[in-house]
Amino acid sequence: KKDDQTTEIEPYFPGARIYWATGKANTSDVIINPTECNGGTGWTPTNPDPEPKKPIVPISVIEPDHTHNISATCVQPYSDKMYMSYHARGKDHGSCVEVFQPVDANKQVKLLQYVYDKEGFLDWNHLMVYHKGDTKQIYVAGNHYKKAGTLGFIDIAKGGLLNTEAKTIVTEDGTEKTIKPFQILPLNAKEKATDENCIVYDDVKDRFIVMTTKGYVTYDPVTLNELEKVNKAGKAKHVAIGDGKIVTLVFTEQAQYNETDNPEEASKEAINAQLEVRDQSAEMESEPKLTIKTPAVLPHYGKNAIAVKKSKIYVCLGAAGLYCYDINTGENLGHYQMPNPIITDSKNGKNGNYKAYANGCYVGDDGKVYIAYGSYGVVVLKAGTLETGNPEVLAHVCEGKSANYITVYKDYIYVAYGQKRVQVYQLKAE
Repeated sequence: KKDDQTTEIEPYFPGARIYWATGKANTSDVIINPTECNGGTGWTPTNPDPEPKKPIVPISVIEPDHTHNISATCVQPYSDKMYMSYHARGKDHGSCVEVFQPVDANKQVKLLQYVYDKEGFLDWNHLMVYHKGDTKQIYVAGNHYKKAGTLGFIDIAKGGLLNTEAKTIVTEDGTEKTIKPFQILPLNAKEKATDENCIVYDDVKDRFIVMTTKGYVTYDPVTLNELEKVNKAGKAKHVAIGDGKIVTLVFTEQAQYNETDNPEEASKEAINAQLEVRDQSAEMESEPKLTIKTPAVLPHYGKNAIAVKKSKIYVCLGAAGLYCYDINTGENLGHYQMPNPIITDSKNGKNGNYKAYANGCYVGDDGKVYIAYGSYGVVVLKAGTLETGNPEVLAHVCEGKSANYITVYKDYIYVAYGQKRVQVYQLKAE
């Protein structure tokens, strides 16, 4: 180097053997003796550590033949099939519900059927399988471009496929009426700013419980008559049932900015939130048995799924990560957030923003905790470590944007992975 100029010198070793210093083979005869140039230390090769085994491996995924611009939101198993919901990306509408075969003996998954909204009016945020007696249905919660917050439902036919056959009935006055196979139930057609975020079935009170941007709504599963409507100060985000309790996540204030009209401001607006715990036998309008204040949720338009397992509540709080609380006392037991969660090296003005958001979670019977962590991907925590305040990561894999919901079925991990549709993984034995 001379006068701050660098000259690149290309080595030429006629007849010599050249090796990668990190290679395993043929390095035993390569020794660099101590000299002034290397500080008198020299170098003797050692065999490098073997290639680390990846604890989580991808399984062959579905390449769907439908091309409408959609993003996977929720995935659920039922019997020997998997069901997945979609919404459209961006400002557009255009929903889809898929049925696919889980991983088979050849480690393949197969798309069997999809039903989509070709008119582009509907979006689906969450999916639930309902089975009671002879009734088997898929319910999806979302919104209709013209009719606001909306439930959609369709029968499951023999073999697990969706019943797409319309049927004709005769009304009391003798008029023939065609019933479309996919039906929708608007929350309130006059409130076009509403959305439905999540639906569960409560088998104790025999009711559907739906989270909306206005609060809680419950329905009779047979008649679909509205049973209760409970307004909340902010959005009702998610609901889970377990241990004889109903757990909901609600915002305690309204968002100031809308993600569609003011995306830049909305992406930075954190909203205060709380968990509400009720006995499963309680009315939704009753006072919670326990209220747990959580960290603020950012962004306010994420998935924010809840899981309840063995007297513990697991809740996804977006940028804040995943929190675990005692369902009886409300004690904060543990917290997982991705490493270095804040952007510091942005070239387009995003410094200070968060890199990814915890959206979905699943807790296995063995205690492992699975997180769908947005653009950070999928994280699996070692059993018992989150709950004791020291979460240990067993596996992490990232496919891009954005991991939304996650479930485990017959030892395979299924992820509703946004634009990547469904992604399927297998966790290797510890």
